[in-house]
Parts: sequence; C-alpha cells; structure tokens
Amino acid sequence: MTSRDEDDAWRAIVENYGDRPRLDTASAPPTEPEGAPDGGSGVPFDPELHAPAEPEVPAFEEDDLLEEERFIPLPLPPAPVLSPARRAAWAAVLGAPLLLMVTAFSGWNPPTLVSLAMVGAFLAGFAYLVANLPAEPPDPWDNGAQL
Repeated sequence: MTSRDEDDAWRAIVENYGDRPRLDTASAPPTEPEGAPDGGSGVPFDPELHAPAEPEVPAFEEDDLLEEERFIPLPLPPAPVLSPARRAAWAAVLGAPLLLMVTAFSGWNPPTLVSLAMVGAFLAGFAYLVANLPAEPPDPWDNGAQL
C-alpha cells in the first residue's frame, strides 16, 4: 500500500466520521414488546419514554438489619515484637546513614573513627538482617486472606 492510498483511506474515514443512521420515529407508534402471554414482557411499559419502565425497588433502610446480621471484624492480632538484636540491626541500617547525612549537611566533620564506626554499624546491621532471612520463599498461594 502506498502512501497516497493510505492518505486516501484516512481521508475517507475522517469524512465519514460522525455519520449516524436516521430513524423515522414519528411514523410508527411504539408498541409493547411481545413474548409474554398478555402480549407484553411483564415489565410496565411507558409509551412516552419508548422504553420499559423500571420496576420500583423498595429503599434500603439500615434499621432493617438486625444486630446479629451486621459484620463485626475479628480483633487484629498483636503486632510482632522484634528481638533486641533485630531492633539494633534496624536502628543501625536506618540510623547510621541518617546520622552521616546530618553531619554532612550541618558542616560538622566528625572524627574519622566515628564515621568509620557508622559505616561499620550499617554494614553489620545489613549483614545481620540478610543472614536471618527465611531460607525458603513464602507460599505463593497465600495472599493473606482469612475466613
């Protein structure tokens, strides 16, 4: 297909875009749909709207529910408690870089030994957390949902 053919095809699409078929609704009066024994579908018909009217649905009242029908979620399980070693490792992994950034932004130049201690604390905490990871991966079918 050449570029000229493509241009002509696109031009035809754009020229015909928006064309809609015209229906002559004034010539034929609306009739009830057939299919039910009484000649209708069982749904009330409103000839002014040319569509079946929606059946009335009673409004939902919250007082309609009884107390025992309400959903009451189970209480949350207690938060896991970290061991002191794991807590110290997280403090080193998060705290050492934070302290190094604070000293860098404040303009204070700590002694070299203090800077090396912060870097060592970060590395030791990171190594501890990686070493204590679970050996096998979690169950791939467990999405945490409970009944």
